[in-house]
Amino acid sequence: MKKRSKGRRNTSGKIKYKVNNWKEYNQSLKNRGSLTVWISKDIEELWYAINDNMCKRGRLTYYSDYAIEMMLTLRMLLKLPLRQTEGFVKSIFKLTELRLEVPEFSRLSK
Repeated sequence: MKKRSKGRRNTSGKIKYKVNNWKEYNQSLKNRGSLTVWISKDIEELWYAINDNMCKRGRLTYYSDYAIEMMLTLRMLLKLPLRQTEGFVKSIFKLTELRLEVPEFSRLSK
């Protein structure tokens, strides 16, 4: 003889909520796709490298470690390839009207 179950149970472990205010719920779902980027006011001063030591061998650095780190952090957070990271930062600078050059993807990989 088979055992009878004692009614249906929520076996997934998730609690189901009933939405009462659809307007707020809809807006909260829209806000999930919103992207907010805070750019420091002193980014223009920190973006380019200061070449104090001219006696080193090799090519002089053009972009600061800050610039390279910022771009690689964005790449990691957004899971973008290097070329798309370059384009993303260019578009952010264009939207914020910053006139800074963006390192090419090949410089980010070195």
